[in-house]
Order: sequence, then C-alpha cells, then structure tokens
Amino acid sequence: MSAKYVVTIASCFSGLAIVACLFTVGAIFKDINDLYDNVMDDMDEFKMFANNAWKDMIPVTRPSLDNQSNLRALFGREKRQAGQCNCG
Repeated sequence: MSAKYVVTIASCFSGLAIVACLFTVGAIFKDINDLYDNVMDDMDEFKMFANNAWKDMIPVTRPSLDNQSNLRALFGREKRQAGQCNCG
C-alpha cells in the first residue's frame, strides 16, 4: 500500500466521522430544545395551578372585620400610659 492510498482512506473516514458528528450535534440540539419546550409548558401549567391555589387561599386567610375585632378583644391589650409626663 502506498502512502497516498492510506491518506485517502484516512481522509474519507475522517470526513464521514465529521459528518456523523454534525448529525449527532443537530440531534442533541433538537433534543435540548424539545426538553426546554416541555419544561416551559410544565412551568406554565404549574404557574396556573399555583395561581389558582393562591386565589383559593386568599379568602380563607383574610379575616373579616368582625373576626379582627374579636381577635383584638381576645389577644390585644391596651398599652399603659402615664397620665402625665414622668420626666426628670
């Protein structure tokens, strides 16, 4: 075998390897973009569920004015203040 023949065969195999790598990079890029799209869709769905849950929780946790006055009567206390200044 001559050196020219060996170089030609090596060049052909190198070219095929480069083409195969380019196709593989394209496939990986497509898979990453598909994963990104799926994650974004799932995040939108999660955001919808979270917002709906928040809207359901807000009326439950917000006390009415009547409840606030009851809570203040039970747990609140009036601060003690002197009738006049007790300075110096």
